[in-house]
Amino acid sequence: MSMIPLIRRGTLSDALRLSALAPETFGLACPPDTPPQNIEEFCKVNLSEAAFKNYLARKEVKIWIGHSDDKFLGYLMSINSEPSDQAVLRSLKGRPSVEISKIYLRQHIQGSGLAQTMMLQAADNARAEGAKSLWLGVNKANNRARRFYLKMGFENVGERKFRVGKNFEDDYVMENLF
Repeated sequence: MSMIPLIRRGTLSDALRLSALAPETFGLACPPDTPPQNIEEFCKVNLSEAAFKNYLARKEVKIWIGHSDDKFLGYLMSINSEPSDQAVLRSLKGRPSVEISKIYLRQHIQGSGLAQTMMLQAADNARAEGAKSLWLGVNKANNRARRFYLKMGFENVGERKFRVGKNFEDDYVMENLF
């Protein structure tokens, strides 16, 4: 296996492999008290092969895949459209803004620099498309991710509720102005 992960843009043919990676990585971002059935339901609805095909078919969505040789190590999904959540919409300062909807890595690759490289790729792409900022939601209990986002230039600008299965989780809305 190559020592240095590479990043490439996802295509429709990646949907099955992304859906196989998603349940392993999504749960790592959830608070420890999130019921496993809620994680499973979220993955079934939002991170299935059909869901990834839908994401990859939309022109405003980009998925950046971190890989080494033929193994997927993580992915980042950005969405270049106005947020539908009114709490998010009121929180953002830079418009237009691109959402970092998902950024998930296998546990053994966390801390390797791959997330930073994918985030920089997404930011460069967003700037090239005319965005003034990136935004994302992060669970309030996910301290590791929040530290990473702060290091990447994001700041807390608001809060939102995020549905995982049958429950709503408390998220911070964070934004990185360009």
